[in-house]
Formats: sequence, C-alpha cells, structure tokens
Amino acid sequence: MLREGKTVSALPKEYKGTSFAAGLALSNDGKQLYVANRLHNSIAHFTVQADGRLSHQEDIWTRGITPRTLTLDNQGSGCTS
Repeated sequence: MLREGKTVSALPKEYKGTSFAAGLALSNDGKQLYVANRLHNSIAHFTVQADGRLSHQEDIWTRGITPRTLTLDNQGSGCTS
C-alpha cells in the first residue's frame, strides 16, 4: 500500500529556476530511484531506505535538454533518458 510521506525535492537546493519532474524509474530491487528533471536537464538519483524514506545521492547531468522518460537496464546499474 502506498502512502504519502515526507516531500523531497528532486532539485539541488541552490537551483532557483523552474523545473518539472517527469519520468521516474525504480530499480528491480526497489532500492534506487531516478527522477528526470525537465528544464533543469538532470536526473536525480536517490536510494530508498528500509523505511521508505529517500536519500539523495547525486544529480546526473543529461547532456541534453528536457529529459522526459527513464529506463534502467536489467541489472539496475545503467540509466538512459
């Protein structure tokens, strides 16, 4: 059952511009979450804690513009946008 928890931003704290979260990708084991940030042109990487809380790991620059969807490889070690 899903329930709303704490709100977590997928953008860096210092970013003041407009952006929209688009695609989400959750690893097969449910421990890694990736979020596409449109207009910020990045993918936020989070680990999912045992209690379901998210821990921000890194921001990955897409080297492109306005990422929309995400796909993980079968091992969950590669992310394409």
